Amino acid sequence: MINRMRFPFADELLASNGCSGVVGVTAVFSGNPPPLDEVRSRVVERWGPLDRMSWVRAVPPTRPARFHWTSPGRFDAATQVLNSGEKLDDLLVSHIDRPLGFELPPWRLLVVRDAAYGGDFSLVLLAQHALLDGRSLVTLLNLLMDDAPDPAPALRPPPSGHAERPGW
Repeated sequence: MINRMRFPFADELLASNGCSGVVGVTAVFSGNPPPLDEVRSRVVERWGPLDRMSWVRAVPPTRPARFHWTSPGRFDAATQVLNSGEKLDDLLVSHIDRPLGFELPPWRLLVVRDAAYGGDFSLVLLAQHALLDGRSLVTLLNLLMDDAPDPAPALRPPPSGHAERPGW
């Protein structure tokens, strides 16, 4: 099933005028970084149920039609979760001014070995602001932590015949 969701106007302007609109958040840790396969597995387990993580931009066939999000299928952790060869500060400077593109879901999780700031490694989550805001990035990183609740139960629909509606 392909969903089509319209871009908010401000995000459509960012997407169409070439501005990067990239936001990011960093978590710094002590010790050795986990193996990349373990990070990818955790991302699939914790973020796989979140549909938004698979969204890509559907370019309108003709202008001035508006951009839409589409969900062609689940994201591929091998292309989204990567080791970074850069130092943390260099990585942040180089990515904030460069769009992530929309061929893939416009987010990346990078494992950075040279973390600085009192840590040995860091996880850096970057995303097009049209897809995720800063608060969402923090929430996503929290979902990766060992003590995070399982996100899947909240996403499952209530059993059929269930009369009670969820509240706000």
